[in-house]
Amino acid sequence: MRVPAAQVVARAAAAVAVGAQRAGWQFALLAALGACASVPAPAPSLPSAPAPSAPRLPSASLAAPAASTSVAPLASPSRGVALTPFSAAAEGAQLPGQWEPYLLGSSKKPTHWRVARTQAAHALEDLVSAPRGPLQTVGAAHAEPALLIARVEVAPAQAVAQPPLALVGDADRSASGVAHPIGRHLRAGERLRWSWRIDLAPRDPDPGDRTREDSAMRVALSFHGDRSKMPARDLMLSELAQVITGKEIPYATLVYVWAPERELGEIVIDPRTSRVRSIVVANQATPLRTWLRSERDVAADFAAAFGEAPAHLHGIALFVDADHTDSRAIGWYGDLELD
Repeated sequence: MRVPAAQVVARAAAAVAVGAQRAGWQFALLAALGACASVPAPAPSLPSAPAPSAPRLPSASLAAPAASTSVAPLASPSRGVALTPFSAAAEGAQLPGQWEPYLLGSSKKPTHWRVARTQAAHALEDLVSAPRGPLQTVGAAHAEPALLIARVEVAPAQAVAQPPLALVGDADRSASGVAHPIGRHLRAGERLRWSWRIDLAPRDPDPGDRTREDSAMRVALSFHGDRSKMPARDLMLSELAQVITGKEIPYATLVYVWAPERELGEIVIDPRTSRVRSIVVANQATPLRTWLRSERDVAADFAAAFGEAPAHLHGIALFVDADHTDSRAIGWYGDLELD
């Protein structure tokens, strides 16, 4: 049933206000999206021309943090972005350097994050996602299949050496992430590289189903851009966030995700907003409990997903979540590089 526009605006404004008070603009955006869930999302615009395929490369959540550990950022070779490395942090630290909590709501239990020795990432053959009863399907009747708009070339993930220290996220029916600011224009041909490992996968996740959109590996990059191109629904959310929190929601978010039921290279539009689009870089054929490495041409992937060149890269966030599937997920992240 369609909700009157005035009621939707009032509901979204209240949600954004609460979000701004509790967890900053990131939660404000998600709260507003949830409040406006009854507004039908417009059909997303498709690229007017085929975007260039990404080159064939190896492809491959938070409690209140402890005091940040002072670590020298990882300087990528030549003109790269300095991202604080997990490998240089103190063991047991939750968030080193510029990494910050990325909470997804006051009602959501946050994922537990910490920097740990990777010897702890032993084979967990006996660790399974404990049965929690029937899969949660609240709102499933209103779920709409996500639109697959394109594909990019993604090679199978390649095994790499185990790092000494890494960030681990343990999501027990919980969801949150960690974020790192970037704040500069993305150059053509720049590559994002990261190592990762999944020790425990959530139950039957899928990024295109709002009732199952969990993952043990999700890397999200947010961008600024020409906001006049945004659909009216997303512009409304952005304006509300701007008025109440003083900050706009991202123009676009490109996500790299592990999705067992999808094919490598699929581009899936988020079921809640067309401004979030995911590229599947790992699936059921990707080995678990193995350190893997992914490398992507971010500008080419953005062009394939959104039909335009990217501009200002706002920041990057990492997630491990298992709240929608009422299960558990354990995922590791090694150091990231962008150059």
